[in-house]
Amino acid sequence: MRPFGDISPYYDLLMQDVDYREWTDYIMHLAQRAGISKGSALLDLACGTGTSALLFAKAGYNVKGMDLSPGMLYAARAKARKSEVKIKFFPGDIRDFPAKEEYSIITCLFDSMNYLLKEEDFLSACSCAQCALSGQGVFIFDVNTIFALTKYWDQRLEVKEAEGMVSIWRNSYDFVRHYANLSLTLFIPRERGYKRIDEFHQEKAFPLDDVKSMLKKAGFGKIEIFKHLTLKPPQPNTIRATIIAYKK
Repeated sequence: MRPFGDISPYYDLLMQDVDYREWTDYIMHLAQRAGISKGSALLDLACGTGTSALLFAKAGYNVKGMDLSPGMLYAARAKARKSEVKIKFFPGDIRDFPAKEEYSIITCLFDSMNYLLKEEDFLSACSCAQCALSGQGVFIFDVNTIFALTKYWDQRLEVKEAEGMVSIWRNSYDFVRHYANLSLTLFIPRERGYKRIDEFHQEKAFPLDDVKSMLKKAGFGKIEIFKHLTLKPPQPNTIRATIIAYKK
């Protein structure tokens, strides 16, 4: 089963504690720092239910969103219609999407790149982004670090409740294959009892030097890596890093 299938109607409830505005403000600051102004074309890869895409659009960017999950795209389109914001959401795989248009900014947020478990898949995603960028464009994405996955994803159990929905998060880390595993169980309240949904997610964190090398191999020029939400370099105990790769 692909992740983000059955949980898409409940995704926003699961992510209600995420400060999307802080996150997107940071991305827009990085873009402006790179000389890219509002009004530029922006493609949000793995856009999910479109929350970030909506914030980018409301800030003045010309936004499109791409996701692999039909359920996520359905939710994103409904959200855009309700907000009366014009955004095109379309299906696509970040490992292999055609460069039909050029964008000044391509984003891939919320550790979506960590779902690429093989180096060749990570490199393919970087290459696709590089091909779809305009001459002075930037690719901005974030990743969970190896420290984060080994320290905070291993042998962890968390139970959450939101509006009657109970979610159980079971994390583990495979130190042989270097994969972080998440078993997610939702109990959705019904008139009689609960509906149960189970999903399995895996993430992999590559060393940041390897990430930089893959971006270079994909054809990018200057690459900056920051501790998330800062302009400071990552440290050994950094949990999340944000990368901005400049097209040559």
